[in-house]
Amino acid sequence: MTLEYGEVQQQTMEFGDVKAFRIAVTDCTFMVQRAQGTPQLLAEGTADFLADLQAYCEDGILTVKSTAKQSAVSLVGIVKAAAGLGRKSKGEGSLLLSLPADIDGEIRVNGSGDGEVLIPLGRLEVMIHGSGDVDVQQVQQLDAAVSGSGDITVGRVTGRANVAVDGSGDVGLSSGELEELSVAVHGSGDVDAHVKALRASLRVHGSGDITVDHVVEDVERQVRGSGEIIVHKTGA
Repeated sequence: MTLEYGEVQQQTMEFGDVKAFRIAVTDCTFMVQRAQGTPQLLAEGTADFLADLQAYCEDGILTVKSTAKQSAVSLVGIVKAAAGLGRKSKGEGSLLLSLPADIDGEIRVNGSGDGEVLIPLGRLEVMIHGSGDVDVQQVQQLDAAVSGSGDITVGRVTGRANVAVDGSGDVGLSSGELEELSVAVHGSGDVDAHVKALRASLRVHGSGDITVDHVVEDVERQVRGSGEIIVHKTGA
């Protein structure tokens, strides 16, 4: 297949024992799926995109970085469509990572690249500085920050969640039981936490809203903007 910026190419890299990963991408679509064998990375894009890609594993930590902005067809999008995931790629390249479950992760998204994590994770730190969206299946501990218009959605959280919104993007926690939930909204984005939390610290300094299903014990609330804090149920 030939595009304006060159022919789409593939590159596959295999790694040894991966205990954690770090992904930092700009205008690049990515997916993390469960490894059936050796952890690996399949990258697809133009020659310039692949030349810019950095991927290495040190002390069990896999680091993947991509900042290229060359035009490319997202073949990962074809994989997603075949799996019934239906997400349309907005990125300039595509990365498909096959990794073991229950490891820790760090994700940084700049620009319009979207990402999906289809394996359960231990601790996850995810930051969005553009319009890209990140969907995550399940985490034990979550640190999520949005400073752009992109959204973060997590299917299930257990243990602890720390959420900060400084832009217009939204954060959604679809389910979970937490010991601690901390949410700070300084922008117009909303946080919808459909979780049961033992304790919660909720602060609104902007126009966005915070909604929490259930807090069992202590709820700390602070509103200094036009947004609202809604807790549907308190107490046991």
